[in-house]
Amino acid sequence: MPSRRLNDRIQLLCEEAIRIQEGPELHRVFRELQTALSEHNSRLRNNALHPINNRRHSVEPQHGTDRKGGGHPPWVL
Repeated sequence: MPSRRLNDRIQLLCEEAIRIQEGPELHRVFRELQTALSEHNSRLRNNALHPINNRRHSVEPQHGTDRKGGGHPPWVL
């Protein structure tokens, strides 16, 4: 499930919990919310362990290999 959909699901469950306020239906919503928040936590933990920068370096060309001008980084004139 993409992150945006998970965030939307968490928001909908929070709104539902506010609307219901009590009873067995509220317990069901809380269980679903707990599951969704746990999934969100797992994704955050995974992103912290495997930052995007590390993944991006594996697909970007090395400095100076695909450009004219030698081996200088792009910000060096």
